[in-house]
Amino acid sequence: MDTAIARASRSHPPIFEDGLGKRYRVSGPAGEKLEVLALNEALTSVSAFEFSLSERVAALASFQHAQFPRVRGVQRLGQESSTITIVSEYVTGARLADMLTVAEQQLLSLDINAGLHLIRQLVHAVARRAHPDHEGAGPA
Repeated sequence: MDTAIARASRSHPPIFEDGLGKRYRVSGPAGEKLEVLALNEALTSVSAFEFSLSERVAALASFQHAQFPRVRGVQRLGQESSTITIVSEYVTGARLADMLTVAEQQLLSLDINAGLHLIRQLVHAVARRAHPDHEGAGPA
C-alpha cells in the first residue's frame, strides 16, 4: 500500500467520523477513488489489535463483491505513530455513513427502516458469496 495515500488523507477534512475513526476520500496513484479509515487510537492502543486486523484483512483478500470495497492494506502512519489506517477501494451506493452524515446535517432522525435496508443489502451480498451458484437470484 502507498503510505502517501494514507498521509494525504490527513490533509483533507474527514467525510465521516464515528467510534471507529475518521474516514477520508482520496485519489490513488492512478487517479482512482480510495477511502482511508484512520482508526481511533483507543482501538489501536490494544496490543493485539493490529495483528488481529491484519489477519482479518488477509482472510478476506479473495472476497470480491461489487458492493464491498476491497481493502488494499493496513498500515501505520510512520514508525512511531499510533495511527493505523485501512485503505480500501471506493464503492458507490447507499452507505450508512453517508445517511448518518446527511441526517446529522439536516437534524433528521433515521428510522429503523433505513438501517434495515442497508443490512438487507449486506445479507444478500454475503449470501451470494456463500452460494455463488445463486448469482442471478434477486434480493432476499
